[in-house]
Amino acid sequence: MNKKPDLIKEWLLFADNDYGYALLGLENNSYFGLAGASFQQAAEKYLKAFILTHDLEMKYIHNLLELLKICESKDKNIMILKDDCSFLNQFYIQARYPAGIDSFSYDKDDVVKAKKCCEQIQQWIKNSLSDFI
Repeated sequence: MNKKPDLIKEWLLFADNDYGYALLGLENNSYFGLAGASFQQAAEKYLKAFILTHDLEMKYIHNLLELLKICESKDKNIMILKDDCSFLNQFYIQARYPAGIDSFSYDKDDVVKAKKCCEQIQQWIKNSLSDFI
């Protein structure tokens, strides 16, 4: 029995959960940094679902551009998501850990953009995986 489709669905479900959690922060006009970090986490999991689907090298890293580069070896068209991944990357560390006087703060506009970036990635990945799940 091939358990791979179930595992892919699980990655997508976890990504969808991160996406949904981020929406709550955005809708409540609070915790913008954490909402952005959750959009980044969702995008990370969507990319990892693509990697798993195509038996590419799974790296447990958080840099979306590095994950995108792995995905590119299967489909060069995925590079259309490069700007989205680049924008979301800032939320992984900077929104989750203090950085002293150089700390970043995020406002609603930043997180609305993060949402759009995440949705671009979500849509592209789900469309490309529709035959596999």
